[in-house]
Amino acid sequence: MTKKEYIYHLKNRLRNLPIDEVESAVDYVSELFDEAGEENAEEVARDLGSPAKFAAQIRAEYAINQHCLPEDTTTVYREKPKSNNGWKTLALILLGIAALPVGLPLVLVLAVLIFVAVVVGVCLLFALGCVLLAGFIAVCSLVYAGFKMLTVSLASGLMSIGLGLIGISGVVLIATAAIYLFIKLKPIVINGFANLYNRLKGDKEHVDE
Repeated sequence: MTKKEYIYHLKNRLRNLPIDEVESAVDYVSELFDEAGEENAEEVARDLGSPAKFAAQIRAEYAINQHCLPEDTTTVYREKPKSNNGWKTLALILLGIAALPVGLPLVLVLAVLIFVAVVVGVCLLFALGCVLLAGFIAVCSLVYAGFKMLTVSLASGLMSIGLGLIGISGVVLIATAAIYLFIKLKPIVINGFANLYNRLKGDKEHVDE
């Protein structure tokens, strides 16, 4: 594959990235081809990997830098994340891992683990939702019964209403905590895969050297 062909296919794969990111990637590839010379173009293309795989790595790194950038990291990416679509970021990182020479078998294993984790998570959320719904219905019934008891025994009625309101507060608190934990868990998962990608890429570069 010639330099012109490689860059053409690479730019097509990166067309959704900001123009400066695309230009940076194209400049890097052009420099590699120019340094190697026209007679070694095939070798450069082979070292880089196919345009699709190289583009997947670039998109993964861009997603990591946009969504998982530590405050003390020195890098050219400085703007704040433009999107909070964490699942898209995770998908790009997984594609980037798959694009690494050592990544495809690992991604298959990770895909199975993620699928199992999603199934288990959905089951747990469903179970928690059922428990919270049953609890909410129970405490609402307790409040309703307390209002009916007011005409018979004021003290018992107020106690029933109070316990019901406490129960409602507890249900709301548990539901809020579950939502908060889910929101906090997503970036932890994304950062974990981002670190895995960087480690695999670092190991690959070390082996190449």
